[in-house]
Parts: sequence; C-alpha cells; structure tokens
Amino acid sequence: LSTSGAKILYVIGSDSRVRARSCIGGLRTEIQLTSFTVQDHFTKGTLYKDVLFQEGTGEDIKSTKQALLNLVMELPPLDGSADTKIYLDLLESTIIVSPILLSRISQFFTPSTKHSDSVAMLAGWSARQAQYLTDATSATLSQSLETYSSVWVSLNVSAPAFVIPCDIRDEDSRVLVLDLGKFTLKTNLQDKKAIQRIVEKVEKESYEIPSDVAFTTRTKREALGESSERKGKLLSVEEQYMCYDCYMISGAQFEMFLTTGGPSWRKHRTADKVAEEREMKNAITGESSSTKVLGKMSSPSTLVSPFDLKIQVYKTVAPGVTSLPRLRIEGELPSLDLSLNPSKYKRLMEIVEVLNQFSSGDSSGASPKVASRTISVSRLNESKRSAKADAKQGLASTLSKDKSGLNSNILEAKENQTYADLKHALGNLPDTDADAKALLRKAKEMKGGVPVSIVQDWWDKRLKRLEGITTMVMSFTVGKVRLCLARDGKTEHAPTSPLIIADLKSLAYGVGARYFDSKTIITLSNVSVEDHENLYEDKGLSSKFVTTEGFQGRAREENFVRIEMTSVQPDCPSLSEYPCSNYTNIGVGNLKIVLEPHRLSQVVQYLLYDLLDTSASAASIQKKEKPSKQSGGIVKTILEATDVSGNINSEEEKDFYYLKDIGLRMNLRSEPSVSKDLKTNVLIEPGSVFKATERVEKDGQIFLRVHNGEQFVGWAFMKHPRYGTDLIVPFSETKVEREEVVTSKIKASFGELSIQLAWEEKPIANAAIKGVEIAMSQYRFSHSVSLLLSQILISDCTPEGKFYPKPIETLALIEDQDILSETKVMDLKDAKSAVPCLFNIQFDTYNPHEKAFPGYCIDIACKFCGLRVIYTARFIDELTSFFTKGPMTEIGSPPKTTKSTQGKKNPMSPNVAIADDQSVSTRASVARAAIEEKKEDYVDPAKSFSRIRLSLSAVELWVPESSSSEKRLTARIQSISVMNKIVSKPPSETALKEYPNQKAFYAFAAKRNYQRFSVRISQFSISSLTGREKKKADLMNLGPVSIDNDSLSDKTLFVSGLWINLGETKGSLNQKQYQMIIRLLNSNLAETKSIVMIEEASISETTATQLQPIEETGAVNGATGDVKSVSELSMTTTTTTQTPVRRPSTQTPSARDANT
Repeated sequence: LSTSGAKILYVIGSDSRVRARSCIGGLRTEIQLTSFTVQDHFTKGTLYKDVLFQEGTGEDIKSTKQALLNLVMELPPLDGSADTKIYLDLLESTIIVSPILLSRISQFFTPSTKHSDSVAMLAGWSARQAQYLTDATSATLSQSLETYSSVWVSLNVSAPAFVIPCDIRDEDSRVLVLDLGKFTLKTNLQDKKAIQRIVEKVEKESYEIPSDVAFTTRTKREALGESSERKGKLLSVEEQYMCYDCYMISGAQFEMFLTTGGPSWRKHRTADKVAEEREMKNAITGESSSTKVLGKMSSPSTLVSPFDLKIQVYKTVAPGVTSLPRLRIEGELPSLDLSLNPSKYKRLMEIVEVLNQFSSGDSSGASPKVASRTISVSRLNESKRSAKADAKQGLASTLSKDKSGLNSNILEAKENQTYADLKHALGNLPDTDADAKALLRKAKEMKGGVPVSIVQDWWDKRLKRLEGITTMVMSFTVGKVRLCLARDGKTEHAPTSPLIIADLKSLAYGVGARYFDSKTIITLSNVSVEDHENLYEDKGLSSKFVTTEGFQGRAREENFVRIEMTSVQPDCPSLSEYPCSNYTNIGVGNLKIVLEPHRLSQVVQYLLYDLLDTSASAASIQKKEKPSKQSGGIVKTILEATDVSGNINSEEEKDFYYLKDIGLRMNLRSEPSVSKDLKTNVLIEPGSVFKATERVEKDGQIFLRVHNGEQFVGWAFMKHPRYGTDLIVPFSETKVEREEVVTSKIKASFGELSIQLAWEEKPIANAAIKGVEIAMSQYRFSHSVSLLLSQILISDCTPEGKFYPKPIETLALIEDQDILSETKVMDLKDAKSAVPCLFNIQFDTYNPHEKAFPGYCIDIACKFCGLRVIYTARFIDELTSFFTKGPMTEIGSPPKTTKSTQGKKNPMSPNVAIADDQSVSTRASVARAAIEEKKEDYVDPAKSFSRIRLSLSAVELWVPESSSSEKRLTARIQSISVMNKIVSKPPSETALKEYPNQKAFYAFAAKRNYQRFSVRISQFSISSLTGREKKKADLMNLGPVSIDNDSLSDKTLFVSGLWINLGETKGSLNQKQYQMIIRLLNSNLAETKSIVMIEEASISETTATQLQPIEETGAVNGATGDVKSVSELSMTTTTTTQTPVRRPSTQTPSARDANT
C-alpha cells in the first residue's frame, strides 16, 4: 500500500505451495505457507518494523523446516473413514497493535467526497451480495443439519499474541500482552453400523430419545422446556451419546500481563517471572506474613492468570430422528482469576490513553458520510411498484421468511402447480425432505398439475414437524471467577497483598433453540466479597461483608441469580399460543451486606485515592465535537407530522389521518390534484399520522389539506389514482386493542436484601427488605409496570433493644380489594391467612392509537399499607451517630496526608429579586373579565394531565417511655387517599349548599376543564397506654376529613379554590395525662446510645468545652415542670490540655437547673 509515492504497508508471504491431486475416489489438497510478514513503512522511528510475524529468526525457521501454516483437505479420504478430512497446523505468531498505522490504513480506504456516489453504489452491491451469501450459507447449514455427512478434523493452532506497546519509539516502553495460548481439536466419529442399530430401536421398537439428553443438570434440562420424567423405554446414556459425532476443542495458557522492554518484551517477561518467584519465596519464609494472606498473593504484572478452556461440539448422525437435538455444544471454564493493584492500573491506563488518542483522532479526521443517490433511486423505483397487500398473510407470509430452501411463495397461486413450477419453488428441499420429493414426483405424474390444497397440506405438515425439532442445545459453565484488588508490593517484583477479593461461583449459560422458538437460562450460584485487612476479625467480625443465598421460596432452587429468556419468531405457526414474543423472568435470592464504618472507609479510600487516583497524572482526553450533518437535498420528509402520543380528545382525533404502511410514500401536491407536475417534494412516510384541517371532493377523489404544526405544507389524496384502493384512512379507524399485541414481558423477583450495621465487632441494627417483585408488559404502543414490596423490617441488635426488637416492621393485614376507590376501614387484628404487602405501585401508559384510550397517557396508582414504627431516642441516636460521626463522615474525603486541590468557591449573594406583580389579588368579577378577554390564552389542564392515585393506610407510631417500658403513646392513621382528576361540568346547585363560595370559582370555570386534587382521611387518632392495668386512653380523634383543591389557569392568571371539611374532631387532655406525656417523652429522650462512642481527640493549649458532670441527660424542674433537653444542660468553658472525661454527678436536678 502506498500513496503519492510514500510507502505505507508491505504484506509478504514467502515460500507458499498449493498442491492438489485428483483421483477417481476424490480430491486431496495441500496448502503450505512457510512465513507471512506484515511490515510498517509509514510510522517514523518505530522499533516495530514487523507488525505481524512468525516467532523466531529466519535461520531458525529454515533450520527447523517448519511452515507457518499447513492445511490438508481430503474429499473424501481414501481410507473411507469419513466424508471429509481436514488437517490444520498453525505456528505461533505475534501481532503488534500500532494505533498510528491502523489510523493511516483507515484513512487510506476512506473514499473522498467526490467519489461518494460510486462508493455508495459499490457498498449497496456488496451488501446485496453479502445478504445472498448469508442466505445461501444458512440454507447450506440447514441442509447439512437435515442430512448426515461425517467430517474428521484435526487442528493444532498456536494462537497469536497481541502486543500493545505504550510507546513504539521507546526501547524500554511498557507493553500489554494478550496471549491466546494454544488450541487443539480432535474428532471422535461414531460407527455407522452401531448408529443404524440405534435408529432401528427408536423407529421399530418405540424407544425414546428425550430432547434433554444434552443436559446433565436440572437447569440445562429446563432450557428446552421439557420434563425429565418420561414413561416408556429410554435409550441408555451410552446409546444416546453414540448418536453424535464429537469434536473436542481444548484451549490452554490464555493470559494477559504487563511487562517492559519494548521489542525485547519476551526477555523481560522471563526475567520478571524469575524475580517474582524469588520475591514470593522470600515472602513465604518471612515471619510477618500469615498463611491466609500468602495463599491469596498475586503477581505484580499479571492481569489475567493463565486459564484453560474446553468445548465439545456434538453433531447428530441421525437427523431423521426428530426427537434428537441436531447440534449440541458444551463448554467449561474451570476458573478465571483477575487481579488489579494501583501500579497495574496506572500502567494499563497509560496504554489505553494512547489507544484513545489515536481512535479519536481517526474519527475526527475521517471524511463525513454523504447521503447516496442510490437510496433515492431505489425508493423511487419502489414507489413505482404496485401496491402490495399489507397486513397479515397467514402462512403465506411465513414461506418468504422460512430459511429451509423454499424459493418463492407458491401458496398464493390460484391454479394448479405444474412440475416446473414446483421444481423452481421447492429448490433444494427435495434433497432433504422426503415429503417434498414425493410432492414433486406427484406433480410429474399428474397431467393437470397438483392442486394448491395439496401443497398447503404438505406445508402444514412440514411446519408442524419443524416446530418439534430442536436445532441446537448449548451449555457453558464457569466454575469460579475471582477478582482481587490488592495493594502494591514493597518492591517492583514483590507479590501484592490482597485487600478485597470478590468471588463468583458456578456461572452457567444454557440455550435450547428450535426452528421457531428458543429459551435461554443464565444462573449464578453464589457471590461473596471478602476483606483481607479486617481490623476486627479477632473480635468476631466476619471478613466476608457481602454474602448471598439461593431462593427461599423455591424448594429446589439453589442459585442466587436465575434469568430465563424465551423468544418466539413472528412466523411461528402457533404464535397465538404464546403470551408474547419475548418473555423474561429474573429471580434474585438473598443478599446480605455488613456495613462497618472503619472497614468501609478503608475500602473507599483505597478505591478512590490509591487505585483510581493513579490516573490523575495522565493528560485529559478532549473529545472533539462532531460536525452536524446537514441534508442538502430538496426533498423533505414528514415522518411523524403530528405527535399523537400526548393527551388528545375525540374532537381533535377527527382531524388526524393515517397513511397505510404498504411501502409507498406520498408526495404532497400544491393544489387539490393528483397531477405529478404539482409535486411539492414534501413526502409522508408510510405508517405515519398527519393532521388535515380541510376535506375537498374533486373528480371523485378526496383531497386533504395537510398541516405540519401551524404551517400548510400541501394536499394529500385518499385513494390510489390508478387502482382506486384506499391509501389514507381516518386515524380513528386504525386504533387497536391495548393488549392485542404484547411484544415483551419481564418479571423480576428479589428474595431479601439484608444490611447489617456494625460498630467494630458490635452489631447495632439489621435492615431487611423482603419480597420485591417487578413486572413489566410492553404493548405495541404503551407499557405497564408494577412494583410490589412485601416487607420492611428493621431490628434493634443493641443490648437495650430486647424489649422492642423491631422498631420498624410490616403488619399482616386483611387484604383490601380496592383501597384507592373507597377509604375502607382496615383491620389490624391478626389474620393468619393474610400475606404482608407493604408497598404496591402500578404505572401504566396509554396511547391514542389504542381503542380504550382514557384521555390521558400516564396513570400512577400507589398503595402503602401496614407499617409500625417504634420511636426511641436511644436507637435513633445510635443510627444517626453511625452515619454522621466517626469514619462514615470521612468516606470519600481525601486522606489527611493529601492536600486538597479544590479551589475556593466565589461568594454569592443570597438575595433573590422577586417581581412585585407575581402576587395577584383581585375580585371575582375582575378575574372573570380577564379570562373572558383572553380566551386564546386558556390552558386546558387535560393536555398535561397525568392521573395519580395514592393511598396510605394502617400506619402506627409508638413512642414508649423507655426501651424497656410498656407505657407508650400511639398515633394511628386509619387511611389517607390522594387523587386527582379532570372535571368538565360544575356540580349541581344542591351540592353547593355546603360551600356557597364555590359559585364564584365555578363562574370562572364555565365551559372549561379544570383539575381537582382531592385528599380523604378516614381517621387519625392518638392514644396512651399507661398504668399497671394497661388502660388505653384516647387523647385525640380526627376524621373523616375531606380536602378538595380546584385550579384553573391561563398564561396571565391562576385561579384556585380550596374546600376543607374536618368532619368530627375530638380531643381530651387532663393534667395527669399531660404530666404523664411529659414524663414519657422526657424519659425517652433521656436515653443515650451505648455502642457508637466516638473518642475525642486530645486538645493541646486550646480552649475546650467540657461537659458538667451529670447523672442524666435530661431533667425536669420540680417547680415549673419544664423539661431540660440535652442541648440545654449546663456547660462550662475552661482551658485544659486533657481529653474531656464524663464523671458521675453529685448535683441535684434543682441545682443543675439553677446553674443553667
């Protein structure tokens, strides 16, 4: 490759030989290539002249007489062991990734702007040829799966090593190496006589071959949707495996590592390994390292440790047995170890930065793509074709999509099919399908041809047979994936000590595919994250702060994550039997997280300032903005002339029209005529909706005046000028049922999320969220999402929390049918059959394309039911201190030794100027006059309306006297419902008697829509439970309460009305009750935390604040009954050099109050 006399690239292949020998029995072909080299002649000063070369010098290659590539093919082999034999040997090679050279090659093949049309035409031809080859390959593969031909393959491949240098001009540059290791493939062909015996047992003796023979576990069997429980005679496992030819692929020594030395990286890599082994021996003999840490130490240069891979491919030898999967693939990766430390991350990011710089430069330097004329020509040719029947063509449409060899649609013919017609239509099907061969023979014998009904029967029978055939079964398992985040070693080659190790165990992927449907299953058994620098492990705090468990609701499920995906092709004959074309079910088990502030702070500091901050010295990459593409053509297209996805009413729908999707675009005319001379070059794409404000009938044709927004763009005609068929129909006639077409469904369930809060080795609280379910249905124009949360539980794990162990818990309530419509009374009594359901939200969208469009696009319904909260100041203090004091406050902040690089913020004035005319106060007559004068400024609330319904019921708040007392205050909300709606008609005169001033508002809203926001409270009560007899005393009862807010607005004025009805309100309070409440609250607030104790740092020669010794944190004045809170306690200021110490109190409460 060269340009303007400058050399870019040399591709050299030396001593290549092709030898073919033909005989009566077959053909033997030998291909040999001694060496293959690609040289870089473009990059100046590069140390990598050869960017693709064979390992070893030229003399070594000649002395060993080994060629880079040896390929031998025998069709068929003379020994008759198989139909085809292939031998392939490939020696090791190296590929240098040079961003500069790759960028230049990309520019070399990028066409100039003046040749864009020719290139686009060539690209279109290439795309058609590629599609033809793809279809031919698919047909060949399909035919090969239906007929048996044995292929014996032997491969011995030393895969190339990809080398990415950081600097191609530096002899000691850092290098990233991706070594793909070695591949070998061996073949095990079955005996044809033994295969024939097995086929006879299945066909003559009624033996069964279950379609799940490829699966050895339950998870794999379920990928086919088949049950393992079968009745009748089954073939043994050995007989089942004799039905397949086996191809065993083994890969070894895959790895990725970093080294230095530039072109001499292999020598440096060898030296690195020797030095690392020496340092590892020193670490083992050292006394300071523990056995646990030594077992997890990793190499300071290896990113991905060497691993092996095994894949087995099974091809059926009896394709006539329909119950046998045609192809089986099983893969296994025992383990995959990845390690990363700050030094590796820094070196890796330097190489990635070099690649990004040249990739961004290449994209910016490439010439922009220009629209091709061939597209316009193809669309013009397409518009000249006759209109095709649009809609569903039943089985006739499936023939054109079937990849089994049928060349044309013969079911649409009305007359009998002759032998020539069927031979052309069936293509290669008679070679693999006995019924198709018999049909062709019948057409040859019958003089008048074969009736279409017979062809249809044959096709139905074929589709039914294809539906039950399993084309492929694949399973791949990964034993364990380990990610190790470590600290840098003491020296360059010293092993790294682990900080965090994340393990993923038993990752499995399975696929079962048939002709028209497929099912995929992904499972993950366990996930764990371990801290290897646990500060409190000797005190009982577990090193694993993230652990998982399988599903508790399923007795057989042992996996933490399970994902099932079912897909059905649109041309499936039994598509109506499936709920939708794509269905996904996601299940997640139990996840437990332990949060300890000291450990969490340590991990975050490492991630932010040890690992990720190493890239701060790298220069920032500035991305250039891509120039915006501008169309220079004169043809304008209206894809969606009018947005019909918003809120519209029946009055607006009458002006909307729909252009049928039959592959024809309509070119609007400047006048009501079909003349081509009046084209405006404004096109409407098929399947789009547009707005027309006028209908004109002329010469038997109906013309529509089309508008794009408020602008007139041309005239459209409703019927085809030549055929008279309808091209445009009213939008109301195209509406569909909402659930007629369900494109996809997703269902996800989460077992339990548990978060434990611990301070050093002492547990504080445990929060659990149980039973989360999410379901989403995607329809043709809208979707529906539902979220269900069963339980929330927060447990008090402190020693003082034994009496009230559950400060927050979900109540089991009797299920209410529809709490959003009526504010029913909820029963808090125990219900054994009741299932807790705390939170439920339903989110639905609607589209005007649907028949049941309610007039708005969004509907949100939310229900919150059954929650009890027990408030104790001690437990709240523990939680707030956990998150607001100590190490939790330092998470994310730079270490103390790191200087802050943040600049000072400029002071800003807190004053905000407010216009005087923003507050409107006027009389009703003036407001109505303003609305009447500006009717065009009226804003219909229905245009932006979204329906919202919220419900809160059965919520209790307990405030006990102390953590160990049964005396308490109880506040209870029976039910609250909030909803909004659009009102178009004012209420009657009888309904206005309760609020006479509503007449003024409804005078404003005459003949206009307005929005109403309503709140309903059934009952709110406060009671106390005191005394030895535990008597309950009601302090307050409120309800039922109704609140309505009506609002109406235009561009200059906002008018609203608020109507409140408090219903019946009761309250009773005597002096004893008041004093009891004060004592109860004071005792609750007086309790302090006992676990989260922050040690105060000593202060030297500064003014410190020392607490006055006290017995309690709160006191009551005996004379006045005033309560002294914690913040009101006496404090004295003194100068000291000691840490403040809390001492026992000797003062009485009265003395302390006096000091205060």
